[in-house]
Formats: sequence, C-alpha cells, structure tokens
Amino acid sequence: MENLYHLTFGGLVINTNAQVLDTNGNAIEHLYAAGDVTSGFEGATHQSGDCLTMVLYYGKVAGEQAAANE
Repeated sequence: MENLYHLTFGGLVINTNAQVLDTNGNAIEHLYAAGDVTSGFEGATHQSGDCLTMVLYYGKVAGEQAAANE
C-alpha cells in the first residue's frame, strides 16, 4: 500500500489576522488564508490532527476579516 500525504511544508505565510504576507512581510490586501496552504505552525514534521485547531481558528479569522473588509 502506498503512503499518501495530504500536506505541504512551507506555503503561504500569514499574520494573526490570517492575511497573506508578501516576501517583505507586508499584508497583501484582501488576500486571506487558513489550513494546510499556510506555513509555520507545525515545524519540521506533520502530526496528524494537530493542525485542526489552527484550521478552524484561522478559517474563522479569515472569514471575519474578509467580511469586514469587503
């Protein structure tokens, strides 16, 4: 049986408002991200289930920020 992975190490860098940051660390206007497309929360290894809290939290933050900044 093959090992199938569903994650990415690296990815988009976000701030505490779930805004995607450019290479200079500046927020990109109207661009938000959450979940496995983001980086920096798990370190060098993936631990199944540990990112669910981050997915839920930053998904909520991203939605609220996007709605507030239409």
